[in-house]
Amino acid sequence: MDQDEYESIRQMLDSFRKIDQRLYQIMKEEADKLDVTIMQTLVLTGLSKNPNSTLGDIAEGMYSSNSTMSGIVDRLVKANYVIREHAQSDRRSLTLRLTQEGGRKQKEAYRQIMHRLSTQLNDYTSEDLDHLLNAHDDLLKQLQSEELPEHER
Repeated sequence: MDQDEYESIRQMLDSFRKIDQRLYQIMKEEADKLDVTIMQTLVLTGLSKNPNSTLGDIAEGMYSSNSTMSGIVDRLVKANYVIREHAQSDRRSLTLRLTQEGGRKQKEAYRQIMHRLSTQLNDYTSEDLDHLLNAHDDLLKQLQSEELPEHER
């Protein structure tokens, strides 16, 4: 690779970092309005999509550790947004589910965040977004590939 290619990669990395930081800031601002954290909203959303998940399921889905998720879930239980229950199939295992209040909070947070993002991204057509998603999928596949390119072997 030459310097121009390295510079292009560096610019791509900077772009992703800036986008990630801005998305985090937007989500934090909207979550703060609802008196929840971003991680709490993500857990609530995960449970709305997959009720009766275990702590391990949630942690895995969020690429986090069980101990990190445990603290977040503890606060959600204390706020009456989540209930821990014994699994019907295995009484030793605990599952998590949203309370009615947790379901309302999740829907409200989702609605606010999506409204804010759709307002800010309204110049993008669905074709633009599809193209972007396809490019990201292709990039992720390349990054997950264990095999080195032919010229680097």
